[in-house]
Amino acid sequence: MQTVRIHVRGVVHVFDPDEADAPPLPSWLPPGPYRPARVEMATGSATRTWDAVAVWPEGQCPPPAAGADPWSDEQAGDVVVAKATEQFRCRACERRVNALYPEPALLHAHLGRHRTASRCPLCAAPVDTARLHALALFAPDA
Repeated sequence: MQTVRIHVRGVVHVFDPDEADAPPLPSWLPPGPYRPARVEMATGSATRTWDAVAVWPEGQCPPPAAGADPWSDEQAGDVVVAKATEQFRCRACERRVNALYPEPALLHAHLGRHRTASRCPLCAAPVDTARLHALALFAPDA
């Protein structure tokens, strides 16, 4: 596990998928630049914790998380924390798709290094028509 500080109030723990404490990745997520993550954010006197997906830009391999030296700023700098969201509705074909949606409170200046979704994976409608603005879109499991 690697811990990346995201603000004064929060951290993201990034896991290798086979680590014992790793939250599960969605079954519909294909192999790729994705790693399980857990976000801890202090809000007032409480700490809010939720599972997420750490995403690296396409073509960039995530470094090992378990048993590795702490990541450099370069290794962790391109990571975007995303929420796995199921059942987004395409406004063009009215069918449902799954998505990785960037966590707005956790974005850094590096979202531009990621290629965001451009078309519905089911009907190929542009995201503006489909109203499916997300980091990545996936057809649901059959």
